[in-house]
Amino acid sequence: MLSTPTNSTLEPELQDASVQATMAGRSLKITDLPSEALVAIFRNLKPVDDVLPRLALVCRKWHDLLYYNGILWKYIFIDPTRYKQFHFRLVVCILRLYGHHVQKLVWRENTTVYESIFSCVSRLKNLKMLRVPVLWTKRVIDDMCRLTGLEKVQINGGFSLTDNQLLEISACLTNLKTITLNACWQLTVHGILAIVTKLKNLANMHLKVNSNLPLTDGRSESAIRNGLHIIKGLAFEPLCNLVSVLCIHFVSLETEELWDVVKSLQNLRKLSISNCEVRQFQSTFPTSSFIILITIKHHEAINQLAC
Repeated sequence: MLSTPTNSTLEPELQDASVQATMAGRSLKITDLPSEALVAIFRNLKPVDDVLPRLALVCRKWHDLLYYNGILWKYIFIDPTRYKQFHFRLVVCILRLYGHHVQKLVWRENTTVYESIFSCVSRLKNLKMLRVPVLWTKRVIDDMCRLTGLEKVQINGGFSLTDNQLLEISACLTNLKTITLNACWQLTVHGILAIVTKLKNLANMHLKVNSNLPLTDGRSESAIRNGLHIIKGLAFEPLCNLVSVLCIHFVSLETEELWDVVKSLQNLRKLSISNCEVRQFQSTFPTSSFIILITIKHHEAINQLAC
């Protein structure tokens, strides 16, 4: 319960609530606060971590505020490592009751995505950004292609995603502005070029070539060859104007080839190289120990790195 402060110290909306409470002969309660003040307080809470839906049980006013104020549900971050069964019910509740407000949905990397929760994602008609650690199989593609308003997405391909399926995705998600291709081991440079011509709004691409590639899989050799062709293809338009994040794994190439590509990428902001054999860069680095992580703020800095 809140004691009633001097009216001169309150904002106009709170003054009205304070006066009404005083006239009624009682102290000011938090439920007496105007809607704008309550929403401002609620915005400091995280929908999942702070179990925001519980506040809907306080009173009808709070229930309506939560339901109709989309700003409270605009961004949903899900970390299922702590809550287990309760967390599952909570996320389903949020997506079903407030999903029409959700614009950004992000799962913590390398965590479990419950199938019944994932089935709710395709119903989020106002979703603009999606990052979920699931393999984009045929079933997932069919579900995700319903999200025609998506502008930013991360696609985890593994050995499942083919060039034709990537083209199918681009035909459905025509509003994409940023796309992340992560661990898409079966894609070729031709498949990537094909979607660029389809996505007229595409302005930004993140490429994580051969990330988490299982070398014990017989298909890994083909993935390594495709990865090399993809890296070389980045030196030319239109890819050289789109890639801002480039992570390279398990690719063997010459130093000159690497820097020719890097210097061609006009919007590159982050470069990560790991588990690669880069030849003639002072020496040949073993594939298990060579790691470079560079964050580039200005493209001019690339020339300095190459010197």
